[in-house]
Amino acid sequence: MLSLEENLERQIYYREIFPKSTFDAIRKRRPRLWSIKKYDIKLNELKEHGFTNPAKIIISNPEILGRKTGSVKKMIEHLRRRGFDNPVRILDSCPGIFCLSFNNIDRKIRFARRIEYSRFCELIAYHPMLLDLSIKRYFFVARTLKNHKGEIAFSLIYQTQKLMSKGE
Repeated sequence: MLSLEENLERQIYYREIFPKSTFDAIRKRRPRLWSIKKYDIKLNELKEHGFTNPAKIIISNPEILGRKTGSVKKMIEHLRRRGFDNPVRILDSCPGIFCLSFNNIDRKIRFARRIEYSRFCELIAYHPMLLDLSIKRYFFVARTLKNHKGEIAFSLIYQTQKLMSKGE
């Protein structure tokens, strides 16, 4: 059981790392914070794999602290095996992808192949946030791009971003 002192120490530590709104949201979902060592371990793991700003990745995606050591390497390898040339850049640009399951990523890739959208990896490399879309929005974007004869329609990406900012 976590002692009161240890819990207070963790709160003070993470309050300094995360913005107030992020910290408050974390506390609502997670009454027991991660150990202080966990932050340093994950920070070093991200640095080892060549991420440009590992602290920013953790701040924008605190759930990564709950992942096992080695999960970063596994995600990079998974994306590389799926045809992405630079998975570190993709994850660096859109840290939310760390929260996706391998099954979720594979499902989106299978769908792109099923509708014969062959330039999927190129599209994701250009705009990683598309991989982080909800499956409903992803289907919309994939079908629309397919209807444009396989060309990457960047105006559609922009329109999708506008839709995302409006909510589901």
